[in-house]
Amino acid sequence: MLHPGKVLQNRYRVEALLGKGGMGNVYLAVHVRLKRPVALKELVRITDNLHKQRQFEEQFETEAQILANLSHPNLAGVTDYFIDDGNHYLVMEFIEGRTLTQIVELAPKNISERRVLQWASQLLDVLEYLHGQNPPVIVRDLKPDNVMLHSGDQRLRLIDFGIAKRAQPGTGTIPIVKGVGTAEYAPLEQYGDSNTDQRSDLYSLGGTLLYLLTGKAPVPAWKRGQDGAVLHDPREVNPTVSDHTWSVIQQMMKLRAGDRPGSAAEVQALLKLAPPQTRPPVTSV
Repeated sequence: MLHPGKVLQNRYRVEALLGKGGMGNVYLAVHVRLKRPVALKELVRITDNLHKQRQFEEQFETEAQILANLSHPNLAGVTDYFIDDGNHYLVMEFIEGRTLTQIVELAPKNISERRVLQWASQLLDVLEYLHGQNPPVIVRDLKPDNVMLHSGDQRLRLIDFGIAKRAQPGTGTIPIVKGVGTAEYAPLEQYGDSNTDQRSDLYSLGGTLLYLLTGKAPVPAWKRGQDGAVLHDPREVNPTVSDHTWSVIQQMMKLRAGDRPGSAAEVQALLKLAPPQTRPPVTSV
């Protein structure tokens, strides 16, 4: 772990540890010449298995390569990538704000549909941009923890592309690696032997919207497929949720990819078909 005051590459001075994860750490650092804050993402040695460690390093490099070639107001920009003392580092735009998970946990009541739909529009816009790349970029782990609301411009930013990949040229799909993603937000195809594509990200976004409206993570797809469990109805806990929005979320979270909308643009159009409607509170009889 890096300590405050440590300078890497004669450019980045570590200020504080922002977070720790299974694959490494994220620090607040300052570019010593430009006096600009940056987020410094560090991949540490995870395993003594050299083959597996190299796979993690290649995955980290892939994240850097993908982000370095993208530019969108809802993406955290990448400015540098380097190796220092055997560890790999990714330098990113520092986003001052909170993740969607933190916002929900701190909210005194459920977030209104109107606000959630404003955020949905931003996320669908960036997904349309990513999926429109040649070949498409599939996020594969879109979830509330990986989205931040910037405290300055109040725009959302996708902040973690750790398992994102470019689709195979000419197919728009990625061969599946079983178990990739976070259970509550991962579609069923990420557990099976099929391919994943842009509809997989739409499932994850649907789960994220459901969490924002209810404060509860959705039932995992594998549990729905195996045990017949159903998604919880957000209208039961959030009276601002319209029938129309709930219907669109259900379409996004269909277990079969072929039953979901085909693109982010299609979901964007579906959500705009009907304005948010305030439903009367659910009362007991």
